[in-house]
Amino acid sequence: MKKLFIVPLLLSFSALSACSSVQVTDAAEGSEGGACYPNGTCDTGLVCFSSICVRPAGDAGVDGGGGTGGGGGTGGTGGACSADFGLEPEFFAQCAAEACCPALESCAADETCSGCLTLTTVECETDLLFAPLIECLSTECPTSFCGTGVGFFTGSDPIACNKCIDTECCVSVVDCLGGEGEPDFAACTSCIDDPGGAECQSASEATRSAAADFVTCKDTSCAAACAE
Repeated sequence: MKKLFIVPLLLSFSALSACSSVQVTDAAEGSEGGACYPNGTCDTGLVCFSSICVRPAGDAGVDGGGGTGGGGGTGGTGGACSADFGLEPEFFAQCAAEACCPALESCAADETCSGCLTLTTVECETDLLFAPLIECLSTECPTSFCGTGVGFFTGSDPIACNKCIDTECCVSVVDCLGGEGEPDFAACTSCIDDPGGAECQSASEATRSAAADFVTCKDTSCAAACAE
């Protein structure tokens, strides 16, 4: 049976790219560290992330047209990172390498950004390399859904499952966790994973009902995405 996990987004790098750091300056539009052009592009060899032109580590797979808004190097096997960044679990690492490679390599090559991956501070939220990386990972490779910190880690495609639930089943999972009140992760996840178990039976009727609604939603609206 597919089980829920409480999964805050934690990234650990076992190896960092040995490329030079990206320096963000008051550079000219289209140049490294400068604002992207109005059409979302940058000068040759650069890509546009969060409206800033940055250089992927080693310029892997980037040519003059690579910054045109997501075509070059942000998806598919052609844009996958070649380096092993030590991300876990494996399904997350594979997705990150395929969907977020330019942002991942640029962050890994920068001392400040790579530091944010091991110790996130308030300043990291506005870091010009870290922010687009987290945005990409949260959108393309979610390990949780509906902003709850709860998600599936098992099954044939956990990321597709989490994406589908985030689109289709948020009302029931938020209700299961207690709505606007303090979330009760233990009661909710136990009722989703094992509705007949003792822990679920001791939960409130509202939690049990919302958990049942969530399972129904997952098994109908997300049956293909959440297949075992």
